[in-house]
Amino acid sequence: MRRHRGIGRRRLRAVLAACRGDGRDRGASAVELAILAPALLFASLLIIQFALWFDARHAALAAAQQGDLVAREDAFVNQAGWAGLAQTAATTYYTGLDTSVLSAVTAHAKPGQANTVSVTVRGKLTGVWPRTISETVTGPIECFRTQVSQGAACGCDSCDHSGPLSATAARWRSSSSSPRPPLLCCCCW
Repeated sequence: MRRHRGIGRRRLRAVLAACRGDGRDRGASAVELAILAPALLFASLLIIQFALWFDARHAALAAAQQGDLVAREDAFVNQAGWAGLAQTAATTYYTGLDTSVLSAVTAHAKPGQANTVSVTVRGKLTGVWPRTISETVTGPIECFRTQVSQGAACGCDSCDHSGPLSATAARWRSSSSSPRPPLLCCCCW
């Protein structure tokens, strides 16, 4: 009977040794970690960089949209100064976002084709890998179309300067500090 017991112990030792690896692969997990750790760190940095890039692109787009809104409103009425107003609006809007994902933010406004205006906001991404972010928004110039021109002409070409709008505009000009009256033709105020 002793012989029978010894065979069971040997078999049990062999099974346990096989489960433990018999000592041949000691330190294998440390080597695997040393190989995989740089890849995992690189993947983490890529995820962070993508999030920063996405946020910076969104902030630049929002600032460009705000600048384009001002440009579209002012390009017909204020042909000499609309670009400066649009650029100021875009940079002020970005500053108001209170984010630091972009540095050296600049805005550039220019007239486009067929009565459109464009505003471009550019900045340097402050992330893991610096990149230049640029977003452009283009839109049609907004203008007042009179009923007299049947909606065909923008502005003053067919405006009646002797009508009641002219008197309303004169009263508004003397009492308001706003740059433009509501619902009045550009030439009447």
